[in-house]
Amino acid sequence: MKDNQYEGLIIKWNKMLHKVVAFGGEVGKLIIEPPASEAEVSEIEDSLGFNLPFHFREVILKFSKHLELRWHLPENANLPQEFKEISSGEIREQNLEVLKGYDKSLVLRKVLEKVEGVDDCQKEIFYKIIGNALGDSAVDWVRSLWANPINVSPIYRSYLTAKCLPMEEGLSKVITYVEGQFTDEVNDHIAKEHLCHFRSYKVVDWIKGYIPRGTAKHNWYSLYASSEPTWDQIKEWLELGDKYRMVTINALEYMIQSWMSTYSYIKGQYRITNPPNKEEIISTLEKMRNQEILNTKKRIYTMIIEEIDCIL
Repeated sequence: MKDNQYEGLIIKWNKMLHKVVAFGGEVGKLIIEPPASEAEVSEIEDSLGFNLPFHFREVILKFSKHLELRWHLPENANLPQEFKEISSGEIREQNLEVLKGYDKSLVLRKVLEKVEGVDDCQKEIFYKIIGNALGDSAVDWVRSLWANPINVSPIYRSYLTAKCLPMEEGLSKVITYVEGQFTDEVNDHIAKEHLCHFRSYKVVDWIKGYIPRGTAKHNWYSLYASSEPTWDQIKEWLELGDKYRMVTINALEYMIQSWMSTYSYIKGQYRITNPPNKEEIISTLEKMRNQEILNTKKRIYTMIIEEIDCIL
């Protein structure tokens, strides 16, 4: 059963095609296959090695896994001036099976060819294609970026390293680079920018030694959040003292906001790694809340407790 929004879209398409025919144009058959099943989508995602974009996934699960629509107006059609350049149209949404067979090495080669002649904004888009869609197929190329660092900016290199290299290898390379940037004082901004894409609780252990020397809480707690800490790490940090506790609580709040906020700078949909049962988490947080004196801090605990399901 299709959602009402899609039923309305089908009605509009059919009306448009009838009008094209009445105008003397040509149309192709409107093909709308049934939606995909969760099992089909999961199989495709497993073969690709990454999740399909949320909205695309929603369309193929709720509307159709294969769609075709084509129309063409006659060459002598008398159109208003603003529509002179629009004489034909086509929607061809390939069957999901096509996604299984694409050649990742060929895609990488084509993307790298495009990267050479574009600005930094466009480069970021191409690098995200490599990181999200190609992954370990780009391992050799990403390793070459560490041998020849002038080929790409350090920020993009760290992102690609997190996405494409094995975790231990990639994390070691980026941590070594980040620590090399610390001179007179710890630069928590650099740490966050280079390590946030790993989404690994192992980053939390690395952060631990720098908290006493940190100069800006925001960067530490956003990095802590994006590293998806384990529950054991969270419990440990809550008991380590005020500075660690506030980083942890702010990080948990940030993790919840990553699911609920509409602001683009808060994103990621972070979760606690290996959480215990919900009752244990709430019990611990309630205990910590009761130890607080300031109402502002108590309210943060309360919010986390009420929205804890988001990050489990």
